[in-house]
Amino acid sequence: MARPLKSGLDYFPLDVHDDDKLKFIRIKFKITGVAIVFELYRKIYANSFFTEWSHDEALMFSDSIKADYDQVLSMIASCILQGGIM
Repeated sequence: MARPLKSGLDYFPLDVHDDDKLKFIRIKFKITGVAIVFELYRKIYANSFFTEWSHDEALMFSDSIKADYDQVLSMIASCILQGGIM
């Protein structure tokens, strides 16, 4: 019997040292920004390395992690302007 195909990852490796991009997020958004990045990693990697993203998706994501919607949008915009942390 063949092994069933699965979508996404069960885990992803996480470095113990922050790179400069994550340091930027930590400086600008404090630990909440880092938590948002990790939750976004989980959302992306659960869906085979991509995720849909729109204002509605951002709203649902913010609610699911109990984060401020405007802070999530601001943090993601900063990631994009920094050259992407994702």
